[in-house]
Amino acid sequence: TRDVDSRSSVTREALPVLVGWFGCKRSHLRKYAKMYADIGYDNVVCVIPPTASTLFPALGDAFAASALESVVKAKARIAELDDAADGGEDSDRLDDVSTPGVVLHIFSNGGDLFAGNIAH
Repeated sequence: TRDVDSRSSVTREALPVLVGWFGCKRSHLRKYAKMYADIGYDNVVCVIPPTASTLFPALGDAFAASALESVVKAKARIAELDDAADGGEDSDRLDDVSTPGVVLHIFSNGGDLFAGNIAH
């Protein structure tokens, strides 16, 4: 792992969120998470939607809300680490337009359906 001070600026641009296909395992997404790490992203969030979320839309909505909460927590933690690295400046970074965005990397139709639940 790299030291916080040695991170490249690419890590501050976006938080990659990998949305797997139905039935995938976390181990299936590891190589893609590693790909992002290899090009300079220190943090990647992996989401594996439950297959049952297509059969029960309420379950899909609940899981989407839980996944979004995880992404918000990850972004807040990244902002805290960035603030600590900057000596505490920009304490209201989450409200700042320079806050890193989110990049959704969606796999297959299952990931696409789940992304629709997130947008819903």
